[in-house]
Parts: sequence; structure tokens; C-alpha cells
Amino acid sequence: MAKKPLEGLSFCCTSIPIKLREEIAHKLVSLGGIHYGDLMSDVNYLIVGDRKTEKYTYCIRKRYDIKFLNGDAVPKIYDYWLNGEEDEKLLNINNYLLPVFDNLNICISRTDTISDVRNTEHRRGFEHSSIDANVLSDLIRNHGGKVTDYLTASNSCIITTEGSGKRYSKAIEWNIPVVHPLWVVDSIIRHGAMSFSDYTLDSNHNGCDIWNEIFQYRKRERTSLRKTDKSELVSKAVKKDNKIWHEIMDKNSSNGPPISRVSEWDEDVGEEEDEEEEEVQNGKASGKPEADSVIFNGLEFYIVGFTPKEKSLLSKVIDSNGGKVSLRNDEAFTHILVPVNFGPKYMEEIAKENIISNKSYEECEIVTEWFIERCLFYNKVLDDLWCNPLKGLRPCSRKFRVCITGFTGIEMLHIEKLITYLGFEFCSTLTRNRDLLIININLFRQQLEKNAPQLYKGAFNDILACPVYQEGSSSVSSVSAKNKITAAKKWSIPVVSIAYLWEAMHVSSPDDVSELVVPDIDNSLWCLYAPKNIKPNTLLDYTVNRTTSLSHSIAESDNVAAPKIQLPSPRKLDRKRKYGRLRGSAASESLQTKFQKLQEQDEGNLNDMSNVEDDQLTQIRYQDANSVKNSEELLKKLSKSDGKS
Repeated sequence: MAKKPLEGLSFCCTSIPIKLREEIAHKLVSLGGIHYGDLMSDVNYLIVGDRKTEKYTYCIRKRYDIKFLNGDAVPKIYDYWLNGEEDEKLLNINNYLLPVFDNLNICISRTDTISDVRNTEHRRGFEHSSIDANVLSDLIRNHGGKVTDYLTASNSCIITTEGSGKRYSKAIEWNIPVVHPLWVVDSIIRHGAMSFSDYTLDSNHNGCDIWNEIFQYRKRERTSLRKTDKSELVSKAVKKDNKIWHEIMDKNSSNGPPISRVSEWDEDVGEEEDEEEEEVQNGKASGKPEADSVIFNGLEFYIVGFTPKEKSLLSKVIDSNGGKVSLRNDEAFTHILVPVNFGPKYMEEIAKENIISNKSYEECEIVTEWFIERCLFYNKVLDDLWCNPLKGLRPCSRKFRVCITGFTGIEMLHIEKLITYLGFEFCSTLTRNRDLLIININLFRQQLEKNAPQLYKGAFNDILACPVYQEGSSSVSSVSAKNKITAAKKWSIPVVSIAYLWEAMHVSSPDDVSELVVPDIDNSLWCLYAPKNIKPNTLLDYTVNRTTSLSHSIAESDNVAAPKIQLPSPRKLDRKRKYGRLRGSAASESLQTKFQKLQEQDEGNLNDMSNVEDDQLTQIRYQDANSVKNSEELLKKLSKSDGKS
């Protein structure tokens, strides 16, 4: 199975807003990582919103194995991964570490030159043997901080070696931390801003209890990194790449953290680079590429409709996994590969190829690049609805805003793409202005099979069989999904299974359909929640094209009652209503006679409409009822006018 960018890594947040934390947790799981609400022993990275927390203080003092990240690190990697970025540097979490003095505004006051910086064990490798105000300023700026020589209430701290002066007095008055210059040195060595309280002028200037463990840990990482880099240098040259554009199927996240610029720690870097160059020069990186696997052994593909770059990349992937690619249309092949976003137009592209192979293309299996990606992801050949061309892939006339929850792996990536291909707007977060929430019903399969078994009786069982998050992350997934369902109900947002999208494509597949036909939400084969406000209020809501759907026929065959359409009943006319006797001249009596005739005519019209369809009949009855009412009001006005005259 392809490795994800953050696979095997664990994360914890501190002082991150709840909405951002939920987003990070969701994306971490998608990227293969694990999110913990508490600071567990196996956490590798702490995502920091504010350093003034117990978690951060504990980690900076006690946890040598934890690195610190910005809140936007995971979302950035997720976006790159989702968009098919192939640059491993952009997907390496260690390239997004929190700068040591990030978001700190530091004032430098009176400072004596410190010439004995390396007098302690953990500072021996520091790049400066002595530091003054200018060196401090450069160090702070180079590690993400801001420096001022004046003090304001917005300063994070003040650095000085003297406990006197106006700036010192004001710092005490404004409760701004006053720290020794060694705070800067140790923070850089530690790769994280140390606690101010451990570097006051009268302290021992040591805010970390595990310096030896830190250096040993970094040494092990460098050794591991060196071995990995050497192996990858040869591997990348003799093996072909297993990457598909738009889908990152195999990303290496084993690169180590940036090594601190300390001579003692970097003494063997040049030696390593020389060894790598020698390996390449000696021809170890030459030769014919070998197959990485035999997933596609015995399969031969003819590629249609892709750009030259995409075709070249696909050919490399297929070749490196035991398959073959036919370069001419007169050769025999087992599969025709077409772009998934072509939808129903894929047959036009195949027809342009004028295939004349000794094996008719009707006997071949037509698949999309999703077939390649799914086979690589699951490390076996698959044959399901995900892999087939989407004949009903047509744009929707309305850009619905759609969210998903509970999905993982390659299915999650393909669902997000499918939503976009259908002309909808994919939204990564659920808010009150969304139009639809799609959930992975396998997340709650045990409950739903008992309470709503019809959800699993449709024609799209292949699609519904989506995997769920595994092991420790499953609780995160279910809790997140439950929270989203609760919010959707509160905001009257329909909740459906993924079968809803496939039903839409099924009813949109006929050739005479030009745009996506949106099925009724309120169908027991995919609906988990339908708010009352989606019920039709007028007859106009029933004039939409009511294409017969596969799900309805399946419901009938499985004895599952499909929802019935109920038309609103027209107002009942009070035909026995008696009107007051009119007074006035003969003209008034003639008006009364005309009104009675009009009422009788209206009633006769209603009785003669037995052959009119229900919706038209209802509309006519509304019109007739309004006519009677209008006539009634007109008669009253005329009656009053006659009385006055």
C-alpha cells in the first residue's frame, strides 16, 4: 500500500482554536497521521498556537523527541497532497517547523558582550563563541523574530544583562519578561523558544532538563537519514516512479529534521555527499529500470485521451508495476485507459483512435486512471464501479456546496474530485450555508443495518463499501462525523450516503440528457436526514424532470417502499355558504342573479375536470376558488354602492 506523507506520525495541538483543530485532525488522518487530544508519549509533533501553555512548557523542558509546528503546517501539506504535488520537499513535515522566535517581538536593551558562551556542555557546538547586541539581533531575525531597540507594551520580552535603566523599569511595570541573552542561545540550540521564567537575570539560565537526550536523539536521526538518503539515491535511479498526477500515491516522509548549524553536529555532512556522488559516478545508478511490483502482470493498456505528459507518467507507473503499454492501435491489449473527467465523451475519444487490433476493443475492459490509482493503493487489481468510466458525469446547473465526513484513503480523494467534476463546490468544512453533507455509512454500519437496512439494499454496494479510519483514529472519525451530523440537523442540511452521487450519474447517463439530474433527497436508499423545509410548498416544485431512477425500481424489487409524492390538497369551497339578501333597485337584483349564475358556472367547471391530471386540476381549483372569492367581494362593494344610492 502506498505510503502517505504523515504515515506513522502522531500530533497534538495546544492553544489551537477548536474549528481549526477539528480541521487539522481530519486532514491529519487523511494524510496518514494520528491526532491526540492529550499529550501522549508517542506524540512526535506539537502544533502550537501559543507558547504560554502547560503542554508547550512541558515539551520544551522534558520532551527531546517532540518538534514544534505552526497551525497552518498540516493544511498546507494537505492542499499540496490533494492537488497531486510531486515535490517531496513540499510534503515533508519537517520543512514546516515553527521558527524559534516566530511571532515574538523582542526588545534588546543594555547587554554586555558574553565571551564565554561555550563554557557549558550543551553550548559547546554553538556557532558563536561570544555574543553582543548586534549578534543577538541577527540571531533573532534569522530565526523568525522581530527586534526593536525601544520598549512598548506589545513587546514579548526584553533582553538585558543589567537590572537597571528606564526600559528595565518599564518592563517590570508593564509585566514584560526580562531575560538574559543566553535565552536566545539556548532557544536556538533547542529548536524552540525556551520559557522566559527559566532565564531571568537571577536564574541559573538553563530551561531544559534533557540536553544529553536531545543530542543523542539528533545523532540517531542523522544516522538514519544518511542511510535512507543513500538507499533512495540508488533506488530512484534504478526504479521508475509510482506517482499519478493529481494523486500522490507514494510519498516519502522519512527525511529528518533540519540539522542545527553547529560544527560539532555537521562535521560528517561533506563526507556523506562525497559518497553519494561516488555511487552515481561508479554507475550504480545506471541500468534498465526494474518493476517495483507485479500488480499489473499480464495486463496491457492502450492509453487514450491523455496529454503527452500524463501519458508518459502513466506508462512509467504501469511499466514499473509489471504491466505493458501498447504504443500502436493495431496491437492487442486488455485494457483501454481513458480520463475519468471525460465522462460520457470517452467513447468519442476511443472512436477517434480507429482501433484495428486483432482483438476487438469491445472485448477489452475500459477503465480510467482511478483504476491505476486504486490498484496501487490496495496493491492488487480491482474491478469495481470506481474504476469504470462515469457515463453520467454531467455538470449540474446549480453549484451546490457539498461537505463529506468519515471517508479516508483513495476513496476520499476520488469523492472530492467527483464532487468537483459534477459541478458542485467541495467544501472542506461544514457551516450553516452548506447544501449537502455526504457521510461514509460504513462508519456506523452496525447501527444503520439494524435501524435503516434499506441504505444497504441499493445497486451501489461497491461504492458504499468505503473503508473507515483504523485503530486509534477511528474514534476521531466517528466523533467528527457525529458532530457534523448533529450540526447538519441543526442547520437543516440534508445528510445522505455516497449512493446519492452515483444515483445522480445513473439517471443522467442517457444520451438525451445534457445536464445532471438531481434525484430526490428524501429516498430511503440514501437519505439519513431530510429537513422539513425541503418538502415542496407549491405545484411548481413538481414540474422538475422526474426521470425514473434505478433506485425506485430496485426498491420495488426488494419490497422497499419508495417515498410517495403527495400533492397539496386544494382549498375546499363552501358551496353551502348563504349570502345576505341584497337591497336596492332592479339593477341590484340583476347583479345578484349574475353572481349566482357565475357561481354555478364555476362549480360546473370543477365537476367537468375529471380527465385533467392531478397537478393541473389542483392549479385550476385554486384559480376557480380565487375567482369565486373575487366575485363575492365585487358583489359586496356593488351592494353597498346601491344602498347609498
